[in-house]
Amino acid sequence: MTSGTVMPIVRVAILADSRLTEMALPAELPLREILPAVQRLVVPATANGDGEDASGSRGAAEVGGATQLSLAPIGGAPFSLDASLDTVGVVDGDLLALQPVPAGPAAPGIVEDIADAAMIFSTSRLKPWGTTHIQRGALAAAIAVAFLATGLSVTYRVATGALSGLVAVSAVAALTAIVGLLVTARSARTGTALSIAALVPIAAALVLAVPGRFGPAQVMLAAAGVTAWSLIALMVPSAERERIAGFFTATAVLGAAVLLAAGAELLWHVKLVAIGCGLIVAALLVTIEAAQMSALWARFPLPVIPAPGIPRRRRPRCRCSRTCPAGSGSATPTRADSSPPRCCSASWARSRSRCARRR
Repeated sequence: MTSGTVMPIVRVAILADSRLTEMALPAELPLREILPAVQRLVVPATANGDGEDASGSRGAAEVGGATQLSLAPIGGAPFSLDASLDTVGVVDGDLLALQPVPAGPAAPGIVEDIADAAMIFSTSRLKPWGTTHIQRGALAAAIAVAFLATGLSVTYRVATGALSGLVAVSAVAALTAIVGLLVTARSARTGTALSIAALVPIAAALVLAVPGRFGPAQVMLAAAGVTAWSLIALMVPSAERERIAGFFTATAVLGAAVLLAAGAELLWHVKLVAIGCGLIVAALLVTIEAAQMSALWARFPLPVIPAPGIPRRRRPRCRCSRTCPAGSGSATPTRADSSPPRCCSASWARSRSRCARRR
């Protein structure tokens, strides 16, 4: 700045600690540079022996040392410490207040390389590795182990014909299904994932449970097991019920269709082309008539089960109010005298008949 340059100033009144101080401040300097001098002028060290003023000044000084202060319009938010009075639009004669800057999230760092910025502010840095990632990894590992054990057991059963393969697949299916049901109450997502994964070992165990060569009987039993497990998963209450309803409904419908097709093949030896055509027609009918079937299903006299968070309906109580003239005593019967007073016997009878009709 040359000697001939004049820095613009703005004359304002600053309110702090119940004191109003008028001063001239540079308009183009950041508030961060002028606030220390403003604090010293507005809240000076009291030396006149006034106890109240001294305590107030000391308190304001402590607040200023503990938190950052900034200027703010009356009733407005504090100005940024990096802004100047000219930037925020302060003019001569404005009334400002010295207020603490509210605590907020730290401003992002300033980087000059876009590659460094992408690395620093990436999602992986904002969401670091934690317990949730470990739980998801453990769940994925458990499901992978269940699938691997199912595949090895099925291969061993088909290759050797030993009973141990069937026992191993049945154990894996039972363990996965039971753990999925038990964990659902504690962690809905984990229970849902295990319930979906249990479909594979259940179908494999039921296929191997039927002796003989692979045919319609094995497919029929496996489809029945998949349908039954899908219905069980739909009936179990959980927080993820809305998300899994579509999946398990689809598996239940598909299992029921395959069950009927396998049963038809087992009884009447229908050709595969006819079975495929029948499945396609059934799928089209279910897809087209889904809305009508839902409306028809809703008409069945099933009990009303409230959803989570919806208060249960209560039967309204009978309010048999009886008004008696003053001085006739209480109108409410007690255990010692259950009969109503004579002054309101007629209204009492009408109330009882009204309650009986409501019930």
